[in-house]
Amino acid sequence: MATYVGMFLGLLLGFALAGPLGGGLGVMLGMVMGMMLSGVSDATRKIPAGAVLAREQRRLLCVPKGQVATATFVRDANTSRWLDVERCNLCEPEDQVGCQKRCLILMRDTLPPRHNPVQAPAGSSA
Repeated sequence: MATYVGMFLGLLLGFALAGPLGGGLGVMLGMVMGMMLSGVSDATRKIPAGAVLAREQRRLLCVPKGQVATATFVRDANTSRWLDVERCNLCEPEDQVGCQKRCLILMRDTLPPRHNPVQAPAGSSA
């Protein structure tokens, strides 16, 4: 949604300041700014309270370190959205991931959403 709002505001501002050519340029710049804002807010969003979580361990390339990492990712079982990096074997200690978590962005951009349901814990009623 932020991308569309940015495009619309860019169109209005560009058209008002420079006419039709400025409107076209404003749409492009507004789209880029909206995508950047969306990416930043998406990466810093907290895990929703009460969400059913699923954990998956993956091996992938850690771009900043240039090594293959084994990381445990957390995703929302209902929306299949990747939420956080819980553990990484390249961090010391492994359960305190203090990097920029570029691998989380990579997971969100490259892997399709998971549609496998999460099993309820034993003894709970659904």
